[in-house]
Amino acid sequence: MKSVTAQALTSGILAMAASYLCLAASSGLQLWALFIGWGGYFHCRHEGGGGLGGFTRSALASLWGVGLAAVALFLIGALAGAAAEASVIIGMAVFAMVLGAPLLAPGALAASLAGFGAMAAFLLMRGVILDDILAIANAAALVLLSLVIGNALGLIGEWIAGALSGMRKG
Repeated sequence: MKSVTAQALTSGILAMAASYLCLAASSGLQLWALFIGWGGYFHCRHEGGGGLGGFTRSALASLWGVGLAAVALFLIGALAGAAAEASVIIGMAVFAMVLGAPLLAPGALAASLAGFGAMAAFLLMRGVILDDILAIANAAALVLLSLVIGNALGLIGEWIAGALSGMRKG
């Protein structure tokens, strides 16, 4: 089987399973965050290689982004920050993210930014009270789990597609 056909078939089947897991089960997993994590895996794979190394890089980058977003948004909530203060806090968090990403791995910045954005979107779309540390921690766990499952789907898809096409990688 051609590599692109194997990847398309594998991705389609995994997307169906992921959608069911997020939509039909009461897992609380976020389908959109899962797909963001999946994309993060492919970016880290492209930048530094696939397999378990790509999974590890993308999962660590997701954690870095989610963690920085959680801290920044908690500080905004705790300080009752207006737009100017919130902008400074977010700017400082992104500054730290950019400085720290190269320490994680090649490709980590894009996946970290995606994790930051996923966390911020979840908190702001759900109306989570930003000075409630427990609510933010619970949200961070859910978003991070969704992202990491997406990272894992990238890895699993790569392995299955490689086996189907006879060109296993990682």
